[in-house]
Amino acid sequence: MKNQKPSIHLTALHGWLNDPCAPGFLSHLNLYHLGFQWAPDRITWGDISWGVATSRDLLRWSVSNKPSLSPDPSVYAYDSASIFTGCMVDQGPRGETGIATCVYTSVSQLPLHFSRPYPRGAETVSLATTVDGREWKRCKGNPIDLLPPADVDVTGWRDPYVAAWPALDGVLGKAGPQPGLYSILSGGIRGVSPTSFLYSVNPSNLSEWKYIGPIALPGISKKSCPLQKWARDLGINWEVTNFLSSSVTAGDQTIVRDILICGIEGVSASEDDKQTRGEFRATHSQTWLSGSLVKTDERVDLKWTAAGEMDYGALYAANSFFDPAVKSHIVIAWLLEDDMSEALREEQNWAGVLSLPRRMGLWALENVVGALVSGLGEISSVEVVGKTEKEAIGRAEAAREGVTVIGFSAMPDARLEDLRAEVVGEFDVGGSGIRYSEAVGPNMAFTFDKELPAVEVKLSTIVDSEAVSDGRYESHGTRAEGSHCHNVDSGEVGLILDHGNSQFTSITFSPFTESLTINRSYSSSASGIKRYSESAPHTLFRFASQSLETLDLHVFFDHSIIEVFANGRTALSTRVYPESRAVYGVKLLSQPVSCKMWSLH
Repeated sequence: MKNQKPSIHLTALHGWLNDPCAPGFLSHLNLYHLGFQWAPDRITWGDISWGVATSRDLLRWSVSNKPSLSPDPSVYAYDSASIFTGCMVDQGPRGETGIATCVYTSVSQLPLHFSRPYPRGAETVSLATTVDGREWKRCKGNPIDLLPPADVDVTGWRDPYVAAWPALDGVLGKAGPQPGLYSILSGGIRGVSPTSFLYSVNPSNLSEWKYIGPIALPGISKKSCPLQKWARDLGINWEVTNFLSSSVTAGDQTIVRDILICGIEGVSASEDDKQTRGEFRATHSQTWLSGSLVKTDERVDLKWTAAGEMDYGALYAANSFFDPAVKSHIVIAWLLEDDMSEALREEQNWAGVLSLPRRMGLWALENVVGALVSGLGEISSVEVVGKTEKEAIGRAEAAREGVTVIGFSAMPDARLEDLRAEVVGEFDVGGSGIRYSEAVGPNMAFTFDKELPAVEVKLSTIVDSEAVSDGRYESHGTRAEGSHCHNVDSGEVGLILDHGNSQFTSITFSPFTESLTINRSYSSSASGIKRYSESAPHTLFRFASQSLETLDLHVFFDHSIIEVFANGRTALSTRVYPESRAVYGVKLLSQPVSCKMWSLH
């Protein structure tokens, strides 16, 4: 098996990488900073320091060969065990310019897990500063004078996220020329609920925090939706919670929602699921909650009206920042390496990558009357906007009147287009014709003139909505790839990535089950690789005009990484380990409306 690092994804130079740390923009340097939890001398988690990378464009990173912040037990007891995730504030601790501050979890005792009694004081909040963006210097007075709320038994208390939140200013009645600064620490209350603990922070003194309360109390294992198909439960403990507000225009109205994005620990899972996917993958998810902040007598609460998973695959610990260059929130997350055996990780001497940057925000569709199979009220990841949700759904599903549906997503940042090297395949039913194609119609194949380690594909295709409505399955035959025959549901549409050596990965959508699937069964022949299929719930919406959305797929392949995005709202990422670590061609499983492919560098 080739040992090739990704071309367009950030990895550590060696060792173990997990959660992104302190992503942000250093205004005094005109430079992006991205840290990550790093164990430089091992390929399993432990002895965590911060690695660091910097970039001018958020795409091409200069990765340091030494930690930017490391435990030093002989000098600093408060973070002697590990340095966990945190955030960056683009100012000094007292509001100084020309300097940035990171707010991080200083860990003095391990192990820590929600299933164990919590050692109060093992996790604290500390500050460090940087001038050059490559090295953090601890602040005097660390850790800050703050511990978990005294009246609760917490399951965790870590991963500080500090930012302005104008919506919270409004709820708290705060007025003034400058927005307030707030922080959130992730965890849970034992036997009660996962949650995140909300604080106000003094912008003129980042070590001065005031507790507001838990921001949401959904209860233990409370389902975020009526059908588990659309989102799993909210677990027992939260990690790396971030907050933001987002708006979208639909018709003549601007819709605003307040958002939490949370890493979920303790998700319910069957023993079979744990056996297939592994304990971590089966019991963790990357979730978002969308709704409105409400102030009660006791606390500020997020009353959510929609919930879903930011990515239904091998992605976790999403961490974000507001990017002034595009005036949007950008999120980057950890893509796991746990489908590869420890022996193979030892052989390649590194583990873990960070996702491509994604832009977060609300989306909206107008004049919707239904979905492919599920009722609108069954889909937790959308909110129906109308007089009342029940009335609106009733009108829409009776096809008398279309409604507006909204949701939240994190989709590829538009600046990723700058990574495109050349067009390697193209088809447009109404325009430019075919390039590099062997056939037209279902099974259209694009064969590249060389192996490509990094490829981007955008595909738009029509789904047979009448077949879905009346239960018909139209036979498109058997789809062949190399020496293999790939039998797929006759209603499925999508594409196959050809890795050579009779290895391939299929990315398909089934309108009958409303599911997006990455089938990895033939993606590798190496032992020590998990090859179970990854799936995400996804549907297409019907409009009052009787039309149906096209299926729009956006795929990034990079050596061993696949990130798939569907219709600007569903994401599914995974790892594959073909012998070539490349793509030799792409086969389409349906007649496209349009398709375009690029090599990336």
